[in-house]
Order: sequence, then structure tokens, then C-alpha cells
Amino acid sequence: MNALIAHRLSRLTGQESLSVQALLRWWWQGLVLCLPAQWQAKLNPPPVELLIEAVGSDLVFSERVGARHQQELVRYPIALLDNNALDVPAPQGREVVLQLTSAQILTQTLTLPVAAERNLRQVITYQLDRLTPFPADQIYFDARPLHYQPDQRSRQVRFAWVLRSELDALLARLRKQGVRPQRVTLAGDHSGIDVLPSDQRPRRHSAINRVQTGLLLAVVLTLCAALIVPLWQQRQLVITLMPQVDSAQRQAEQVLILREQLDQAIVSSQFLAERRQARPPTINILRELTELLPDHTWVEQLDLRETRVEVRGESQDAGALLAQVENSPLFRGASFGAPITKDPRSNRDRFYLIIPFAQGEG
Repeated sequence: MNALIAHRLSRLTGQESLSVQALLRWWWQGLVLCLPAQWQAKLNPPPVELLIEAVGSDLVFSERVGARHQQELVRYPIALLDNNALDVPAPQGREVVLQLTSAQILTQTLTLPVAAERNLRQVITYQLDRLTPFPADQIYFDARPLHYQPDQRSRQVRFAWVLRSELDALLARLRKQGVRPQRVTLAGDHSGIDVLPSDQRPRRHSAINRVQTGLLLAVVLTLCAALIVPLWQQRQLVITLMPQVDSAQRQAEQVLILREQLDQAIVSSQFLAERRQARPPTINILRELTELLPDHTWVEQLDLRETRVEVRGESQDAGALLAQVENSPLFRGASFGAPITKDPRSNRDRFYLIIPFAQGEG
């Protein structure tokens, strides 16, 4: 049920303009769909149409009820409509629909940007020279949105057109018999294509439409009241609670200020402890390096940083120092800060060793 309502909404919003009457009609159809089938048949009976079909050289007049039941009433050769006064069926409250074949109404499926949907007819008008071999003043056309393509941010559009000379001639013959079609559609098409000129389309102001519009307006007003009354009650409650909220907010701000001051005091008290724990004591570092470095290694410069110790000196085998330093639990990830070079005077390796402190050791 929800999928059907969503489909009707997508078709409604896909039109070139969304009138209030169309929106109310859609709303009414959605409400009817929520009722049992017996009630739906009474409140929303299927439309009855006087269908005029062009079949070969004949015009077939039929009565169509909904989309399933169709009964042929009479048929006449099109040529007889020119001069003879024929006994054609009267509309009698039925919508008169002229249905043409695909040989008379030509269609194309176009892909247009979503932004073109707002002014679909105007966009199509600019492209008529490319879409048809005839100038714009020689055809009647209509366009209806179809499927939305979110990946390409585009929409497929059904474009249909008919030669004015052919349609005008057929409409003139029908007018001689007192028949004025209210729609001109394509057989087998369900997109809502209607190539009848806009100046020949009747204005529909039936009593049923007015009753439905009145009922829908009543529903709209009831829903608006159902939405507004709770909002007004909530507003009154908010006005009543505002002083209490302001008082609680001031107390909360004071609590936040005290908490911030407490956090700052805790951070200050922990600063020295954290600095002490950031690296091992100096005496432990010196003792550990004294034990790790072999006797043939001379230290010329030793710098203690926050997270590491830097050692410069000479050694008979500087390459072996990394493995020896890594054996200590105080150090992790030792590396040379510069390439090892040979001192020609002492014939020893000159090295620059960077030794990071192990985390958590102290």
C-alpha cells in the first residue's frame, strides 16, 4: 500500500506544475487506498470514458470503464464524418478520449538533467528542431517524466508528437458530429501523454470534484488543527518552565566552572610527576650506558633530551653498539643519527647514536 502511494506521489510531482487541485486529488486517492475494497469502490468508482480509436480507416466508438472493461458501441469510416450527420454516441457525462496509434503519434524516450524537469515543456521546445524533422508550428507535442536515474542525476522523459495537420483534420471531423475530445492519447501508453492542444482542453469543474475538494480541505484543516494544538500546548509548557530552566542552567554553569578549576589543579599537581616519569633518572641512564658501552668506546659528547639520549664518540666497532644498547630495558629503537666514519688519526669509528627511552621505564 505504501509503495503504491509513493508511486502516485512520484508521478504527481513529476508533472511540469503542481496545482493545489492536483495535490488534493492525490491526497484523496491516498486516503481512499487506506479503506476496505468495498468502500474504495463506492468513494472512488472507476472512470467511465467514451473512447474513440483510429483503427485503420475507421473510427471505433467504445465505452471504457476503468482499465479492464471496454465495450464497442459503433464504428464509422473516417471519410463519412466529413459530410454526413451520423448517429455517434453522446458523451452523457463520460470523458471523451481520442486514442491514436503509434503510426500517428510518434514517441521517443529522452534522458534529461533533473533540473530540466521544472520547465520540461520549455526545454523540449528549445530542442524540437533536433527531435523532429518539422518546425514547432507544425506539430503538437507532450512530454511526461518517467524513471529517475540517481547515479546519473537525470530523468528519462517520454516525448510524443503528432502533425498538426492530421490531428486538426480529425478533430474538425469529430466536431462536425458534435464530439469534442477532452484528451488525445496513445494506444498502449500509460505515461499520461496527451497531445491535445492546451487551448482545446476543457476546464473540469464537476460537482464531484468540488465535493472531494471540500472534503479534502476539511481533512487538511483537521490535520492542521491536530498539529497546531499540541504545538501551542508545548509552547505554554515551555513558557512555564523557562524560569526553572534558567535557574538550573546557572547552577550547571557554576558546577562546570568548579569542575574546570579542579581539573586544572589536578593537572598542575600531576605535572611534576609526569615530568619525572617521562624519562629515567639521569643517574640510571649514566650507569646503564657505562655498563653497556664496551671499553674500546670513547664518549665525547652526551646530550640528555626529553625522550632520548644522544651520544657522540669513537669506537673500534661502532656497528655493534646498536645491539648492545637494545639489550637494556631502559632503551628502545636506537639508531644512528649520521653515517659511521673512520677517524684517520685514531683509526676508530666515529659515531652519532640516538637512543630513545623505553616508554613506561623509570
